[in-house]
Amino acid sequence: MKITCIDFETANSSRGSACSVGVAVIIDGEITTTAERLIKPHPTCSYFDPFNGCYDKTL
Repeated sequence: MKITCIDFETANSSRGSACSVGVAVIIDGEITTTAERLIKPHPTCSYFDPFNGCYDKTL
């Protein structure tokens, strides 16, 4: 069986503030591929809450 998992992280409580996406592919119970990318959120919802450890200067 092949499963692909996708995880989005947000800069704040807005759904439009995605700042990171991660992907993992699992085949027969084994993780075969992983990837992670940073995303610069849209300016209208780009405030970074300090709790998430990601700041404007890292993007």
